[in-house]
Amino acid sequence: MKTKLNRISLAVILSICVVSAVWLIQTQSQIQKANAEAARLQAELEAIQVTNAVLRAEIEAAADPNVKQDIARKQLGYILPGETIYKEK
Repeated sequence: MKTKLNRISLAVILSICVVSAVWLIQTQSQIQKANAEAARLQAELEAIQVTNAVLRAEIEAAADPNVKQDIARKQLGYILPGETIYKEK
């Protein structure tokens, strides 16, 4: 009887250990996936911050009247009064 009780106790303990091991493995896998996602998002954030810095610099540069005039001439085709545009064929 005592041997049977010991076997049952051992089986229960072994079952608990197996379930715990499986749970730990799954948890570790979830942690690795979360860390990978965090790294991806961090890289994306850094790229966006670089883009924002470039755009801020462009906005600040565009406040200069000479830059505004240059943009108007090149992108919009504006000319100053009295200027003549010659087109090549």
